[in-house]
Amino acid sequence: MSVSAWEDQIQLKTYQIGPPDPNPPWQRTGFSRVYPYPMQDDITRKPHVVSYRALHLENEYLHLIVLPQLGGHLYSLYDKISGREVFYRNNVIKYGLVARRAAWISGGIEFNFPQGHTCVTVSPVMSAFLHDEDGSAAIVVGCTDRVSRMRWSVQLSLRPQQARLLQKVMLHNATPLRQRHYFWANAAMPATDDLHLIFPAGTVRTSYGDHDYPVLNGVDLSWYRNHRRANDIFCLDADEDFFGCYYEQQDYGLVHYSDHRVDFGKKFFTWGTDDAGMIWVDLLTDSDGQYVELQSGRFVDQRAFQFLGPYQTVNWEEVWYPVRRIGGFVRANDRAALNLRVKAGKAYLGAMTNVVMEQGKLELWHQGHRLMAADVDLRPDKPYTATLPLGEDIQEESLTLVLTSGGREVLYCTCTMSCGKPRPMEVRPPAPAEPAEATAEQLCVEAVERELLADTDGASKLYQQALHKDSGFSEAHLGLGIIALRQGLFQAADRHLQQATARNRHSDEAWYYLALAQIAQGNMQDAQQVLFWLAGRTKCRTEAEITLAQLALAQGRWQEAFDLAVRSGPGLEADFLAAVSCRLLGVEGERRLAAAAADYPLAAEFLAERLLRALDESNPDQAAEHLAELLALLDDDPEEWLELALRYCRCGLVEDATLLLQIACDTVPAVGAAPLPHYHLAYLLGAEEGEQELQLAAAAEPEYCFPSRLEDAVALQFAVSHSPSDWKARMYLGNLLASLGRHEQALQAWHDAAAIDDGNAVLCRNIALALGLWRNDHEAALEWYDKAIALRPDDFHLYLERDDELQRAGRDAQARLAALEEAPDQVLQRWQM
Repeated sequence: MSVSAWEDQIQLKTYQIGPPDPNPPWQRTGFSRVYPYPMQDDITRKPHVVSYRALHLENEYLHLIVLPQLGGHLYSLYDKISGREVFYRNNVIKYGLVARRAAWISGGIEFNFPQGHTCVTVSPVMSAFLHDEDGSAAIVVGCTDRVSRMRWSVQLSLRPQQARLLQKVMLHNATPLRQRHYFWANAAMPATDDLHLIFPAGTVRTSYGDHDYPVLNGVDLSWYRNHRRANDIFCLDADEDFFGCYYEQQDYGLVHYSDHRVDFGKKFFTWGTDDAGMIWVDLLTDSDGQYVELQSGRFVDQRAFQFLGPYQTVNWEEVWYPVRRIGGFVRANDRAALNLRVKAGKAYLGAMTNVVMEQGKLELWHQGHRLMAADVDLRPDKPYTATLPLGEDIQEESLTLVLTSGGREVLYCTCTMSCGKPRPMEVRPPAPAEPAEATAEQLCVEAVERELLADTDGASKLYQQALHKDSGFSEAHLGLGIIALRQGLFQAADRHLQQATARNRHSDEAWYYLALAQIAQGNMQDAQQVLFWLAGRTKCRTEAEITLAQLALAQGRWQEAFDLAVRSGPGLEADFLAAVSCRLLGVEGERRLAAAAADYPLAAEFLAERLLRALDESNPDQAAEHLAELLALLDDDPEEWLELALRYCRCGLVEDATLLLQIACDTVPAVGAAPLPHYHLAYLLGAEEGEQELQLAAAAEPEYCFPSRLEDAVALQFAVSHSPSDWKARMYLGNLLASLGRHEQALQAWHDAAAIDDGNAVLCRNIALALGLWRNDHEAALEWYDKAIALRPDDFHLYLERDDELQRAGRDAQARLAALEEAPDQVLQRWQM
């Protein structure tokens, strides 16, 4: 029996959310940074019924529902054997102010990358169905994170005759710079008093610090009912690949399995059982009660980030499955769960598999002596349990239960396995020494930690302090060079990276980033010499060869580009460059394209390559088919279309990029109505041919146009040079520069825009906030806030921001209250006010 896969609509009671905040959140930095996404903080308590796209998979045992319009959440996994939901299913969409952009929903599984409660957690993502010859089927969801420009996808699969959900994760850094990341899959489970956490840990990290587990101060933290206050539990010492929970009275539970060497993180979260925790029931649902979270993640906790290298891709697999009617479990793997408990002189045994396992054998051993052997035919709907009396001389800790199939061991357990194996705890980085005492090396180590926590300003200060200790310290110059590259300050990057390589001739990373700075300044010859040298080394070989392949394509050396792409090894970037090279060389590449499309089903570039190949071959039928596939994948998202076009620009393939953008603008109304695609088209076409595109860009509605890429800056600077009356291009450029930390240039761009037309509330607000935050010019800031409010008197955000500015200006409570009361009645009635 094959797995059924289909799409329909599901109607859910939904509490309305107002339009996103039109004011760009460029002032939010560090962990709080969400720009270029707008905030989603206008939640209401006004319900209505909304129809959502629902993607379904179903086999003999499980029925899966995914909602791609809500971040790709796994909304429901229904256990047909037990007739119940595996995870916590929230039957309403009720937003709470929890996520990075504010709006968040509970239930199912939420996928978090590159940071928690991701920017798209309640926004549409790309999706597709996949089918395999063995009868299995999958739903894949994912998108490009606009903050980092990295990409993620999660493939959720069901297979025939298996009662388990397979989760395959793919993370890809599509940029030439290292990027910080983590990944956590956040699964919600119903919170009841009989919920027991099965956590193979001896030491954990919680709100109480790092300590032994499960008992702390006489309290067993493995029981939900014992957590009065909100708490996280992160496993510190697991060398097991499983964790989960079990409802002791309901005789039902959940197992999560993944390779702990790749996907180490194991987390439990509860709001707590006291009043402060239970208020979240009403805030997030109507009648589905409280929930807890079981999360699996890449790293030890949610302050732990690592860099994903330039063009690097990582993949791994996880498994979720329900367990039932075995009294709990003490050990599990991807196929089976075992229980072994001793009470009142009796051993209680349980075994369950999520696959059909005929002619199995279950044996109980004590110090080399077999106490019991049973032939078992296990199926997902047929667990095995037994009770065995024990002699007085049998020690509980000496018992071992073993499950075999076909003479091979499937899984074994002891009574105490789920308690973990205490050993030295994972050690956090040491607290940094005071700058006056710290060495240059210590300062740079702390600076990297700040980078990983998205504190760019703090990292820059520490790198500078390191240079005060040692003006030529290579790691400090490397760090500052990378930061300058992110900001588009290529000359400053070049200076720092030259000094980094002067001190340390063996720093491959410094040489690689120096080559990028030289490319950005048009110094191709020196950059290529460095990159070819790196291609013969180890550390930065892959990114050097990929960059060289891009340069070869831009210079028309297509065979060389193909050879470099193939040499760089398998990967999304290499496969794309090889496919492009094949098309330009006019050689057969369909098999390569088909394989790449199967490996990366949400990578639009492989569909685009098929479209461009069909157009080159003057095959209109195939071109129409591939265009339909591309439209179905990218839908009406201007940002994904721009990312696609800019991938071709990175390789110097201006004609391909132009064609794709023109197709998008002509075919997708939302793309044609957005300003940025037209600004990019104008730049690609040039001043004369791009004049009409500049006019279309200038005429487009300016709300929610938040440029964030360095390529956007180039296109907008082109518009500023060729459209003297286009105030919008200057405002957009200011938004981008502000997000990059280039404050004075941003403020100048906004003032230039206002000199042409100061009748836009967002523009006036930007100037007001910048004057207050960056210059402490509070009186001027308040004047600009007053202008913004006069232009948009119904925007509650402006009154709240002006109140913050009044507080910074030292105004007393009475003056601040009077300013708030100036708002119209419809604004004053809002809960935010």
